[in-house]
Amino acid sequence: MAVELRSDPPPSNQLQPLLHGELAREARAALRAIVRDVSAIVAPDRPRPSIHLLADYALLLANAGSALGTSEPVVLADEILDEIAERFPESAGRPELFGGYPGVAMTVGQVERLLGAMEHNSPADDSCSAIDEALLQFVMSRASFEHYDLISGLCGYGTYFLSRSSRRVARRGVEQVIDRLAAHCEETRHGITWITPADSLPPWQRKEAPDGHYNLGVAHGVPGLIPMLALAVAAGPGGSEAKRLLEGAVAWTLSQRQDLEAVGALFPGWTLPEKEPSFSRLAWCYGDAGVGAALLNASQIVGREDWQHQALDILRLGTRRAGDAAGVKDPSLCHGAAGLGHIFNLAFQVSAESVFASSAIYWFRKTLEMRRPAFGVGGFWYYEPMRPSATGSWVPVEDPVIKKSNFLEGSVGVGLALATALNGECSRWDHRLLLSQGIRCGGNLA
Repeated sequence: MAVELRSDPPPSNQLQPLLHGELAREARAALRAIVRDVSAIVAPDRPRPSIHLLADYALLLANAGSALGTSEPVVLADEILDEIAERFPESAGRPELFGGYPGVAMTVGQVERLLGAMEHNSPADDSCSAIDEALLQFVMSRASFEHYDLISGLCGYGTYFLSRSSRRVARRGVEQVIDRLAAHCEETRHGITWITPADSLPPWQRKEAPDGHYNLGVAHGVPGLIPMLALAVAAGPGGSEAKRLLEGAVAWTLSQRQDLEAVGALFPGWTLPEKEPSFSRLAWCYGDAGVGAALLNASQIVGREDWQHQALDILRLGTRRAGDAAGVKDPSLCHGAAGLGHIFNLAFQVSAESVFASSAIYWFRKTLEMRRPAFGVGGFWYYEPMRPSATGSWVPVEDPVIKKSNFLEGSVGVGLALATALNGECSRWDHRLLLSQGIRCGGNLA
């Protein structure tokens, strides 16, 4: 079926507030505590956090003000932009969307748009053009890439370029990313996929897949490409090749669906042609919630009602997994309760189905139950899995300047998800997660 692009207005930023009553009061108290601790971390007399962490803090603060009914976090976010502008060239970091300079620039651009602060002498004004050029040259200079994924590879580069697709250099960057993905894809009878080479796998996975595997996580695999390719189709620079890769990636991903009752999960974390069906936790990074959310976002971006129906079916089945069946250990966006709360909240906003509202509320309640007020940033700890065993240990963030207070794995992400659930404002802060760029708040495609 051909991809038909939508011609109606872009999605609204306004969602329905999800949390009410006592749960909303608890969520607001937790958010207030996160903001309080972040404000203390960035105080002038404290050791300076990394530039990546500062960008995450600014994103949280810029989104928290309206949920808390105060302008103080927004004022502090504005001040953080000034510090980032001064320090940005000195610590550019790696060319990765998470932990590298594209992610910093993209996040700062989001904050500035939210604050209406484009007059700032900041990375989004002065340095991003240089970053566009640097990242474009990096992509053009390499014939092959170790990673194609969202976190540190081609999908992440494309996501950055697409956030700046009104600029000529960025549009050229999207074209280069699509060319590289097309050159390294595999055409199968089920659709189009990409292999993760063995050298790119952690040792415990390499033992099981000595020749590499096909990854089904949004963070590191094929599903993450789906919303990025949809954005490339909608924005134009990817052309017909982006459309071909998008439709092939969707077909291949859906072909990997398993029997939920038999296995406990619709989609494995990764697969091989000979591999038996396997369990995967319910999360954004890996598992049914991430796959469903990626497909839902893509369906909204390019106007595919059939994909929307399939995405909502995947997520609907995901609402049946709770407690131990979900494998959730911590409150993070990446693989924790807040990430699931946010995903099911978005599904509710699209579909208006009460099952998604109930599931989102369930996971936000779990998020707040995990809070330990005496520890961490705002009372949230981080669960550090122990590989290769399935056991793990709770790690309190006693030095809150370490990365575990960050966007993906720590308190910043928890606070952002809570803020959206409280005030119904969707600033697209989850752009790096590829969750809501196309979400049409308050209605279906039809």
